[in-house]
Amino acid sequence: MNSDEFGSLCARLINEDAGLYTQDTIEKMHVLCDKQWHTYELPSLGVRKATNHWVHEYLDTVSPDPELAAKVVYCFGLNRELLAQIIECYGDYVDLSEYEEDLEHSGGEFVDPYWTLRKGD
Repeated sequence: MNSDEFGSLCARLINEDAGLYTQDTIEKMHVLCDKQWHTYELPSLGVRKATNHWVHEYLDTVSPDPELAAKVVYCFGLNRELLAQIIECYGDYVDLSEYEEDLEHSGGEFVDPYWTLRKGD
């Protein structure tokens, strides 16, 4: 799947399930995270904006899964500040220590989902 096809898939999921955070939507987002990470490149700016918006709306639901929200931020290389906020708000309730390590190894404004691949460099 090339980056254009992946971008279309993400946009379709986010648009078709807009505002609905059913179990099916949650499962789809887990699959998208894995697919995104395995592209070994950051998604387009449009996909990142849409995904960022999805995370913010998802966190405003009654009972969001902070691990999923953190996974989306990590896999899509979203803003480090958003990941830090998730850890701060939910870290006492859910083990998000792996994402704390991702923050430590990501310089700049965005999370680097591929830092582990460069560890030996």
